[in-house]
Amino acid sequence: MLKQRYLSSLLGGLKKGGYFLANSEKEPLNLRKKLNLPGEVNVWTVYATTIALEEVGRASPNTTMLGVLLAATKILPTEYLEKGILWRWPGAVGEKNISAFKRAMKEAKVDPAKEVVSV
Repeated sequence: MLKQRYLSSLLGGLKKGGYFLANSEKEPLNLRKKLNLPGEVNVWTVYATTIALEEVGRASPNTTMLGVLLAATKILPTEYLEKGILWRWPGAVGEKNISAFKRAMKEAKVDPAKEVVSV
């Protein structure tokens, strides 16, 4: 879990409709409550470390967390990330990382932001 001294600087930059992505086994709603995250923020969780261990064989969740980023934001097609991964790690290691990020996309859970209505 995050150290308290980092929490305020991390959460201070969250904007309405923004995204909080966490490598956590907690349910997004529980994490929202524990960290007192505002209702206007989308909270996504996935246990990326476990996925990385099972798919890649290492506790290195970075590529796995990119799957959550794509699931949450859809900022680019998954094929682009696949090509980038295979460029960086050709062969079996790249394929394992692709499996990890795709699994994270499927297993990610969200507690969506509440609609903000201006009056």
